[in-house]
Amino acid sequence: LWRQLRNQPMLANSLAIEASLMAERGQFEASMAASDEGYQLSAAINNWWGMAFSRINLAPAYWDRGDPAQALAICQGVWDNARRSGFIIPFFTMPAYMADIYGDLGMVEPALEYLAKARAVEAPVARMYQTLLHAVEIRVNLASGRMAEALALDDAQPRLLADANSYYLRGAMFYSLGLIPAVRSELY
Repeated sequence: LWRQLRNQPMLANSLAIEASLMAERGQFEASMAASDEGYQLSAAINNWWGMAFSRINLAPAYWDRGDPAQALAICQGVWDNARRSGFIIPFFTMPAYMADIYGDLGMVEPALEYLAKARAVEAPVARMYQTLLHAVEIRVNLASGRMAEALALDDAQPRLLADANSYYLRGAMFYSLGLIPAVRSELY
């Protein structure tokens, strides 16, 4: 429909949503094609928000495929375009993804730096994204061998989980919850 109406912003938005859904289903090549088209349409009209939105869910897909350099580059690009446009969600998610990737790579210092950047953002939606940041912080602490810190963070999860109003955010939290029992059994 948006092609027929020649409405580039809405077509780019629809392609970004399609790309996200495809990435979640493991259809990486199709996801990239939709994302690229949405990105190009947005870039042609200097739509920074659309440029960020078209790529927002591709970093985890690249990471899942074992390409941390590309995942980090996408995170940085989305973050930059989000700041240019005022698109608030990537203010939290992109540094959180970057922290998660750096943590998985065993690079604790950059991971903690990006977590701090994400936590420093003050916005009305900040509370909703604390669950994601909390889950990433648990994983970074586990990856770096800081078990006491991870366990202390784990104790706060039930309260944060109640605040998570998104299946995705709850999924991140449950993933971290699944890591903790193995750590506790090793320690006790």
